[in-house]
Amino acid sequence: MRRRLRKLFTSLVLALLVAAWTMVAHAEDEAPVSLVLVANEQVPSSVLSQRQIQRIFLGKAKRWDGGLSIKPVMLHVPPVQEQFINEILERSEESFSVYWKRMVYTGKGQPPPSFDTSEDLADYLRTTPGAIGYLPLDADHSGLKIVTLD
Repeated sequence: MRRRLRKLFTSLVLALLVAAWTMVAHAEDEAPVSLVLVANEQVPSSVLSQRQIQRIFLGKAKRWDGGLSIKPVMLHVPPVQEQFINEILERSEESFSVYWKRMVYTGKGQPPPSFDTSEDLADYLRTTPGAIGYLPLDADHSGLKIVTLD
């Protein structure tokens, strides 16, 4: 009986240690990333409301004031993209994906292009008039217009 209790106790302690380690490791993965909205220098707006940004990244806003085409782009780095979609677009990644699948299926639009690195996204923004995107705050955003939330 005593041996069985000791084995049960050891198993319980081990399970608790694994659970605690998993929670700590997971919490580090989900640390919020500081984002900055950035755009090509030719974009006429440097202040946008959250609603305007949502309309841009959902393909509902097509042109900047003055007629320049809006070209939103996404950074496909999971914690950064997830935070942008959740906090700025106020959607889950799943609902964002479903929205764009529906738009493509019905012929109403294409999702914003996605880049795998901050450097590639920043290069695209620098060379593409009308382009807007987001980067981690610590990424190089020289030569880009900083867009602030109203």
